[in-house]
Amino acid sequence: MQKYKENSNIGHIRSISGYVWLVLEINQEEVGARLALSRSYIKHVPMFREYLSMLASGHKKDYIYHHLGDKYHMHHSSVKRVIFKLLQTIEV
Repeated sequence: MQKYKENSNIGHIRSISGYVWLVLEINQEEVGARLALSRSYIKHVPMFREYLSMLASGHKKDYIYHHLGDKYHMHHSSVKRVIFKLLQTIEV
């Protein structure tokens, strides 16, 4: 059983310092590999933003996964997997 609830703290997602930006710029391939993300995930940014908005509006996660799955023509479990990957954090 996977625990998505542990990754629910999303307040820090939209903030970054200049230092962190430079570290990411220098090490972006390594960071992407450690997160198991490639540039192809860029296409999921609008869906992720919509997820954050719906979550902030109080919608339940299961409803969000199904709604976004229908909207973006993905299975709800694929939406959940993408969201989980985009919520991951690592130390750089």
